[in-house]
Amino acid sequence: MIKNFFLVGLLASAISCLGSKRTSEIPLSVIEFHTTNSPCIDAIIVNMRAEGCEDIYHSQDQMGHVYACASNDKISVGNYSSEIFLVINPDISGNPREIPGLPFCADASVLVFIINPY
Repeated sequence: MIKNFFLVGLLASAISCLGSKRTSEIPLSVIEFHTTNSPCIDAIIVNMRAEGCEDIYHSQDQMGHVYACASNDKISVGNYSSEIFLVINPDISGNPREIPGLPFCADASVLVFIINPY
């Protein structure tokens, strides 16, 4: 009895899924992208580009790598294009509590902080 009820439910679900059309209302844009092998850094770069930042500033100092949007003509200003990101190696960073910023992202190879320029 329960087995038959389950089969009827499964069949009804399959039929309803076949009849529905899935369309994406969000326009997708394709951006040329080369991975850095870090999901955190990749997310920063992709989201900056998605917000219209075409010129991404990158520098390296004793603290780590700094990423920021350097475009003056941003199409849409969002969180990624208006923040300064500090990317450090967790193996040589020392105490993360001493980093002057807010924790943003962490993966196996980096720790990312948002630096407050104010």
